[in-house]
Amino acid sequence: MNQENKLLQKFLENPISIKYSELKKNLISIGFIKRQGKGSHIHFKSCIHNLRFSIPVHNNKCKNIYKINVYKKIKNILN
Repeated sequence: MNQENKLLQKFLENPISIKYSELKKNLISIGFIKRQGKGSHIHFKSCIHNLRFSIPVHNNKCKNIYKINVYKKIKNILN
């Protein structure tokens, strides 16, 4: 199992245990494109799965509620 799979597995087991940088790596590894929005918001878009996320990031941290929302939306993709 490579490092990307381990990181993704860690996120799927407990989404609030990871840092924003790990969340970003997970989203990019499953096909999302990162785009800087205005201010503190980072946008992720997947043309394949037709999903979009907007995550506010402050000091390289995001709130747990955003991690949980991402988890709820992408768990259907990965199953």
